[in-house]
Amino acid sequence: MLQGVTPTILGAMPYEGIKFGTVGILERLFPEERLQHSGEKTKSSSVLRKICFGGIGGVMAGLITYPNDTVRRMMQLQGSRGTKESFSGYWDCVRKVYATHGIQRFYRGCLINIVRMAPNTAVQVRSKIKKLFLMFLCILFIFKVRHLMSLSFQSVQKKIVVWNI
Repeated sequence: MLQGVTPTILGAMPYEGIKFGTVGILERLFPEERLQHSGEKTKSSSVLRKICFGGIGGVMAGLITYPNDTVRRMMQLQGSRGTKESFSGYWDCVRKVYATHGIQRFYRGCLINIVRMAPNTAVQVRSKIKKLFLMFLCILFIFKVRHLMSLSFQSVQKKIVVWNI
C-alpha cells in the first residue's frame, strides 16, 4: 500500500522549488517595468506575465522531476495485473529500469504531463486573479445586502419567496 511513498515525498519539494524558483528567475530577467527605446517606462500586462511565467515554471519542474514520477508509478504498480517487474526499493527500481530500457523510459508519457501541467501551474501561480474574483464577489454581496436592508420587511419576504431561500 505504501509502495512509492518515498519518491512521492522526494519529488514534492523539488517540484515546488523548481516551479517557484523558475518564476522568480523569470521575474528578475523580465521585470514588470521596462525602458522603451524612447526612454519611457512601460508596464507589461501583469496577469498575462504571471500566467506565462507560471506555465514555464510548471513545464521546467515537470521536465526535471518526471523521472522521479516514473519511478513512483512503477513502484506503485509492481505486482498488479500485467506487470512482471519487482523492485526492492527506490534505487533498485532506478537501476533496473535504466538497465532494461535506458533513459528514455523515465520520460515516457512526459509530453502529455507537460500539456496538463503548464495551464495548471499558470493558474496556480497567478493567484491574484482568484483574490480579485473573491473581492468582486464580496463587493457584490455587500451591495446585495445593502439593497436588501433598504427594502421594507414585506418586500424582503417576497424576494425570499421568489429566490426560494
